[in-house]
Formats: sequence, structure tokens, C-alpha cells
Amino acid sequence: MKHSKPTLDLYEIAPYLFEGVIFTDDEGFIHSINKAVLDLFPRLKHSDLIGKRIIDLVLSKDLEMFYINKQEMRNITLSIGMNQLLANLRFIDDENVLLVLKNITSIQQLSTELNDAQMHIRLFHRILDALDEGVCFIDNNRKIIFYNRKMGELDSKEPIGVRERPYTTLVKEATQHQDPLLNSLTTDRKIVQNESFFSNSGKRYIVNRISEPLFLGNRKIGAFSIVKDFSKKEAMLASIYNMKKATMTLDATLPPTKKRQKVHDFSNKTMKKTILDAEKASNSSANVLIYGETGVGKNILGDFIATHSKQGEPYHSINCGAIPDLLLEEILFGNSTSEGLLWGANGGTLLLDEVSKMSLRLQEKILRVIQDKQLFRYGKTTAFPVNIRFIALLDEKPNTALKKRHLLEDIFFALSGIALNIPPLRERKEDIPLLVQHFINEQCTVSEEAIGILSKYSYPGNIRQLEFIIEGAIALLLEDRVLLPEHLPTYIYERNDDRENFSISIEQMSSLPLTEQVEAFEKELIVRMLKKTNSHITNAAEKLGLSRQSLNYKIRKYEIEIIRGDD
Repeated sequence: MKHSKPTLDLYEIAPYLFEGVIFTDDEGFIHSINKAVLDLFPRLKHSDLIGKRIIDLVLSKDLEMFYINKQEMRNITLSIGMNQLLANLRFIDDENVLLVLKNITSIQQLSTELNDAQMHIRLFHRILDALDEGVCFIDNNRKIIFYNRKMGELDSKEPIGVRERPYTTLVKEATQHQDPLLNSLTTDRKIVQNESFFSNSGKRYIVNRISEPLFLGNRKIGAFSIVKDFSKKEAMLASIYNMKKATMTLDATLPPTKKRQKVHDFSNKTMKKTILDAEKASNSSANVLIYGETGVGKNILGDFIATHSKQGEPYHSINCGAIPDLLLEEILFGNSTSEGLLWGANGGTLLLDEVSKMSLRLQEKILRVIQDKQLFRYGKTTAFPVNIRFIALLDEKPNTALKKRHLLEDIFFALSGIALNIPPLRERKEDIPLLVQHFINEQCTVSEEAIGILSKYSYPGNIRQLEFIIEGAIALLLEDRVLLPEHLPTYIYERNDDRENFSISIEQMSSLPLTEQVEAFEKELIVRMLKKTNSHITNAAEKLGLSRQSLNYKIRKYEIEIIRGDD
């Protein structure tokens, strides 16, 4: 068979093309190539390739099928040595074929490197999210580039909802003079602050905040804040300090004393019943479980029961959530130098604060003491009888603690002979005037306007937060000693809660295009469900019939702010 030869010599006229170009006949014999093709075969010369079959040089079933079927093929992947190619194959006529080869080796290498870099970024994000320190980084345009899980906990925000958004959406009305992160970005100064605050979820935090600019070489790329949470450490140090004072002597003849707490005659019916039950409990020796949100006054009620108990002294208390497990075990069961609080509380009462924060292993050891009413003192092989009344404080509902395995079922039964629930302050606002009067303690008088403002706030930090608010307000009083609205923190009456302000009427919706009406209605449903579930993303998604990812997408789409703790 006679093969026609193209009149163009690619090697001569197309030496500068980046793509490899090959002319073959209909059986795949090479007639002409350009220099880019020769570069793919570094050990062969131009003459070595001319007249050879391309399917003998490049092993590919796709290439073989192309010459058999004689149909155009595009973006076929080929390999020549270490080179990765994309090939477009086409019959020019019945006897001449054009092959165009694009070398994508460097592109694939870049793609691999990019995938590796993205994997490393995800890995670094995962590591930073695991830190027990809050991290927030903003670029020079004040956009949030990174915001980790701990920072979200401190701010009561979902990290995914604030990343890539302007910093002012996270901190309302932030200015470079007031906000340390913006100040560092603007002035290139390192700023260190210590502060105490209540989160929207009602938890009190004591933190150290370090804000400083971030440079790569001489170029500033933004600023970052690192927030260290010292709340647990402070509680642990306070507990250890109290333990040292209480255990200086554990001799039953010199028991530590505890100031008797005053319990008020509250106006709320639920609280009245709780107080009445507490008074009855103080006349018995049964174990007591007191549960309620952080700051509702569980310690005060526990102290009241213990100090009025017929069980009598000694009385000890310990915060189980503030002390590491091994140290807590030593404090309770003793060591070579101390007999431990359990022995010290023999004949009296032991209050276990945040009992669900105690490890399950240690809960089992406490359970044996409760059930067997005996204790092995450190270094002894003989058990000694003990008589201890336990009062346990729980920061969550018992059903939740049991479901999440924060509390063993058996120890719950053993501790909850008498179970007392203290409702949150937002559910008994009629008690606020009485509490305010107690906290001012005849140091001043309170105006009706101030009482009105205090009665409307929802108090995520409960009674403890109210006490701090009054303490701060008293510090600002003038000589007339009258507590006025201007002495109160502005955040309790100047709230920027989008969930309360947002509401769209049917009349308003009817004036909008159908798509916007649907979006407005969808946003309203999401806002209401977030409010109903206290902004718990997973619960809200389940109730709305959405995946968590879909709900997070819609929250970002509609710019819904995530705020927890307020009703």
C-alpha cells in the first residue's frame, strides 16, 4: 500500500510549539514530528522516530482503538517515560492522522503538591482546633482567616459560621481603639490583657488574651489573638487552697467549720418548693443531689442543707471538675501524708461539686464507699466503718448526664435519695428584686428603673452573674448611693439579638418576588428553630430535616448570627 506523505515538515516549521505534534498515516507510521515530541524521547534521534509505528513507541489501548475505529478522540491520557500527556487524536483524511500531545507532567506535579498543601492545611486546622487555647487570625483587610473551636466556645460562636467573614460581624462595632486585635493590626503592637466575663451560655471565664501583628519577613499579613483560659486552673487552685485549709487537721475533735448560708424566702413557686424540700432534707441523713445550670446557687443550697443537717460536723466540700483525676483521688482517699477528705468527713457531710466531671473509675470507688459504708485508709489492709452524708451538685439534667455517660447510673441512684432542682433565674424573674436587695445589703438603694432593666435580662450566668453585675454597679455609685440604670453594664439592655429583632409579616412577604418570599420564610424557620434549640446546630438540623452541613450553609447564606444562652 502506498502512503502519501504530507508536504509540511513539522520538525522544521514548528520547533517552538509547546505541544508535541505528530503526523502519521492511517496505520500509525510516523511521517513527521516537531521538536517537542523529540524531547519526550531523550535517547532517540529524529531519524529514529520517523517511519516507526506510534503504537510501538507509546503503549496505550486507547491509541490502538483510535487507529482501528478511525474516530476522533480528545483528552486521552498517555505516558511516555516519566511524562504524563493529554492527547487529541484526529484523522485529517483517510490516510493522514494528526496527533497533538500536551505535556501535563508539571501540572500534575503542581496538582499533587497543591493537594498535599491542602491536606497539611487541614491537618494544621485540626491540630489548632484541638488546642485548649482560642486562636483567631485576621488578614490586613480585617477578614477572619482562621478561628478555632476553643475561640468559638469562648465567644459562643460556630467557627464555620465566622471564618471568611469580616471581623466586625464577630465583634459588633469593634474599633481599633477598643478592640485589642484591631489595635494590634493597626499599631503593630503586642497587647496583653487579663479579663473575666460570662459567655452567652452562662459560663464564667477568666482569660489571658495576647494580640499581636503577624509578619512574614518584613511584610505584615495580618494579626492574631491567642486566648488562654485559666478558669479551670483558678478553680483548681481555689479548691486545693481550700483543701489545704480544711485538711490541716482531720481530727474529728477539731472539725473545720463552715459559715452558715442564708436561704431566702423566694417568690417563685418552684423555688419555694425547692427550699421547703431542702429544709426537710436538712433534717434527715439521706444523700442529696442538687442539679441546675451553672450559677443558680447550688453551692448555697448545699451549704444550707449541710450546716443545718442533723448529721452535724465535720463538713467538707470539693470541686470535682477543677482538680485532675489522680490528684482528686489522693485528696479524697488520702496518701502517705494525708488521710483524705473521706476519712475527714466521717460522721459528717461531704459535698461533691460538679460530680459528673469526676472520672467513671473514681465514681465507682466513691460508690463502693457509699454502698459498703466502709473505707480502706491509705496503707491499711483492713476496712474501717464510715458514716458520711453525701451532697452532690450537678450542672446538667440527670437524664442528660446519664445518657452521655457523664454519671454512672448506680452512683446517681445512690446520691439522689433526695433530688432538688434549682430553676434558672430567667424562669423565676419575680425573685430578682429580692436577690438584688440581698446583694446590695443596705449599701445603697435601687431605683425602679434599674430594677425594671435587671428584671428583663435573661442572665445566662444566673444568680452568680447578677451578683457580679450588682457588685460592679455599686463600685460606680456616687455619694447619693442610688443605683441607677447608668450604673448597669450596657449589654444587659442594649442587645443586638437578630433572632428577636427579625420577623417578617405576611404583608411584607407578599410584596416580594416568590423566590425572596421562600428565602425569607426559610430564614424565619431556621431562626426560630435555632432559638428553640439554644443554637445547637445538630439538634436544629435534625428537627428541620437537614444535614448539619446544609444547615451551616444556610446560616452563612442568610447571615444568621449564632448566639447561645438567651431566650
